Amino acid sequence: NARTNQSLTKELPLGVKDTTLNLKKMRLYKECGGLCVYTGDTFTKEKIFNGEINLEHIVPYSIIPNNSIKNLALCYVDENLKKGNKTPFEFYSSNISKWKEVKARAEQVFNSDKYLHFISESKPDFQDFANRQLNDTRHIMTEVKDYLFENICSNIMVTTGEVTSKIRTSWGLNEILG
Repeated sequence: NARTNQSLTKELPLGVKDTTLNLKKMRLYKECGGLCVYTGDTFTKEKIFNGEINLEHIVPYSIIPNNSIKNLALCYVDENLKKGNKTPFEFYSSNISKWKEVKARAEQVFNSDKYLHFISESKPDFQDFANRQLNDTRHIMTEVKDYLFENICSNIMVTTGEVTSKIRTSWGLNEILG
């Protein structure tokens, strides 16, 4: 990942800082090759940073709070505004020929997993998304605990989210962290 970020940093237009967001935009630019899958129009990487191109959530963030690369694409601002709070299928399905064109472009630039996410006709379920995130977190925490136990300290105590919540409240961290 560090090597990828170094490579992307070198490709940023002159004067653009190497923030996490800008590197994510460059990664998406490389993924699509400067092709807006929604409109079929091409763009330069400079347009990403001058406001003509948006970082677009395939499934709107208001439906599923997912900022992963799998749920992001680059899109012309006007088209993104028209799409609004809809999935690509919801937005384009009323025009079959347009939807076929958009799907063909998406298949051309996205990996198969992202393509299937893009063309999905069913609206994602927030509870399923939240459960997957919790399971991922549980798995990661188990791996961290095992690593710490084996390599750092054998006196490791794992708590539940409820305990973490009580600590955040009693220490006043909710006001700071949100």
